[in-house]
Amino acid sequence: MACLFCDLGKAEAVWQNDLWYVRYDRFPVSPGHVEVIPTSHVVDFSDQKPEHQKSWVGAAMEAQKIILEADLEDLYKGFVRDPLNDSSKAFCKRALQHPDLGTPPVQFFWGLNNGEAAGRTIHHLHWHIIPLYKTEMKDPDVGIRNILKRTATY
Repeated sequence: MACLFCDLGKAEAVWQNDLWYVRYDRFPVSPGHVEVIPTSHVVDFSDQKPEHQKSWVGAAMEAQKIILEADLEDLYKGFVRDPLNDSSKAFCKRALQHPDLGTPPVQFFWGLNNGEAAGRTIHHLHWHIIPLYKTEMKDPDVGIRNILKRTATY
């Protein structure tokens, strides 16, 4: 079975070392949304080698630097011109319409969907680094307490 991140993802890498690479998510939930992905095929968090476990935070920090330095408007215009599919094009158009596009994020959300029940759709371990902007901070609906909506009452 083919793996998007093994077969095609590395070609879109904006940063890479021996263990990790970073690419922009082509279905961004927020402008600058990236994925931090092991260069070797690892499916589950528990399948990581010790060197991966020790180094992923450094790769995530590099991802945040890339987001802060990027021309996101130019990036998403390019993704709209050459989309993966219609859904990806719609996500990228929405990123271009974000009211805080062009301003730095105020925080970052680091998320891992470890398994199908957790929402993973590509069966290759990856972390999502999602920038949060001023408009999201007015009424934040992100974070661990909102994963299971029925329990988000505190």
